[in-house]
Amino acid sequence: MNQLLLRSKAMETREETILTRREAVTGCHDRLHGGDMDMTGWVDLPETLNGEELKSLKNAGNEIRHRHSALVVIGVGGSYLGTRACYEALTPQSQGVKLFFAGWNLSGRYHEKLLRELDRHDAALCVVSKSGTTIETTLAFDLLKDYMKKRYGRDFARRVYAVTDPKKGALREEAEKMGYQTFALDENIGGRYSVLTAVGLLPLTAAGYDVEALLRGAAKAENALNTADLSKNDAYRYAVFRNLMFEEGKSIEFFSFTEPEMIRFGDWLKQLFAESEGKDSKGIYPSVIGYSTDLHSVGQFLEEGNPVFFETMITLGHHTIDLTADGHEHGYNRHIDSVAEAVYRVRNEKGTPITRLTLTSLDEEHLGYLIYFFEKACAMSCMLMNVNPFDQPGVEAYKRELRALLSEE
Repeated sequence: MNQLLLRSKAMETREETILTRREAVTGCHDRLHGGDMDMTGWVDLPETLNGEELKSLKNAGNEIRHRHSALVVIGVGGSYLGTRACYEALTPQSQGVKLFFAGWNLSGRYHEKLLRELDRHDAALCVVSKSGTTIETTLAFDLLKDYMKKRYGRDFARRVYAVTDPKKGALREEAEKMGYQTFALDENIGGRYSVLTAVGLLPLTAAGYDVEALLRGAAKAENALNTADLSKNDAYRYAVFRNLMFEEGKSIEFFSFTEPEMIRFGDWLKQLFAESEGKDSKGIYPSVIGYSTDLHSVGQFLEEGNPVFFETMITLGHHTIDLTADGHEHGYNRHIDSVAEAVYRVRNEKGTPITRLTLTSLDEEHLGYLIYFFEKACAMSCMLMNVNPFDQPGVEAYKRELRALLSEE
C-alpha cells in the first residue's frame, strides 16, 4: 500500500517541462548520495542507525517514562520543532510522560507559567544543543537547572539528559563534569534534518511513541525515493515543480492541513524550507494554514487576492476516529474530506497551482515516511536552485548583533 499519494493537475499540465529537468535532477541525486557533500548523514540514516545506539536511546526513553511524569525538551529551531510536530500529530502507543518545551522563545511569562506547571509533575530535562551556546537554549537550561536544584537537591543531575556534540562544546563539557546522561548529535546532520536522531527519538520514546515504526516509515521512503527517475520519485517531481513555481513568480507556498494536530508539522516544514532554501535572494516563503479555520480568515485572499502563491495540501486518507451529531447525516470526517476536495477543485478552476498529498493514515510509520519525503524534496529543490540546502549563514547575523547588544547593556 502506498504511504503517500500525490495528486496535482498543475503538475500534470507542466509534465513536459518537468521532464526537461531530468539531467539536472540526476546530477543532484548523484551528489546527494555520493558521500562527498557535507551534512548529508540523514540521507541513509533510517537504514544505517546503529542498533546499539537505538537500543540505548530506547532504554533511556523508557527509563524516563517509568521514573517521571514530565520531560522538558529544551531547545530552539531544529532542536525541538520536529519532536513537537510528532508529539502533537500522533497518539502514543502507551502511556508516557507529558512533554513540555522550553527555550524556543525568550518570554519570561511563558517560562514562569512552565515552572508552575512543573510543580504538578515529577520532572526530568532533555537539553538539545550542538554547541551549548545558543542564547535561547542556554537561558532556559540555566533557569530550569536552578529550579531542579531547589526542588530535588544535589542529585538533580540524574534527571538531566543532554543531546549534544560528541566531542566538544560547552554543553559536552558541562555534561561530563556534572554526570548527565548524554547522546551524541551526528556531526554530519543539521538541526532541521535531525528529528530521526536522538533529538526526536529520545523524548518521543519517553512520551510513549513507537520510534521504531517512525524509522521504519522513513526507511520505506528512503528505499522508494532512492532513484533519480522522475517517473518513479514523487519527492523529486515535487521539488522540480516548486522550482517551476519559483520561475513563474510564485513567491509563497501555503502548506495547508485538514487536521489541526498537524499544524506543528507545518512549523517544522517552515524551518526546513525557509532555512534551507532562503539564500542568495532565492527561495519560496513557506506559510502554514489549517482548514476549515483559515477558509474563514484568509480564504478571501486565497481565492481573489494577489496570486503570488501556490498550495501544498496535506490530507488523510483514513480516519481512525469520527463523531456524528444527532440529526446529521454525515460525521466530521465526511465534512472535512469534502472541504479538502472542494478547495482542490476551486483552486484548479481558478488556475491556482495546488498539489494534494494524502497520507494514507496518521501513525508513526506514515509520519516517518512523510518526514523523509519532505527532507528529500527540500534538499533536491535547493540544489536545483543552486543553493546549499544545509547551511544557514543568515541566522548567525542576528545572533552576533544580539550578543553585542547584551554586552553593551
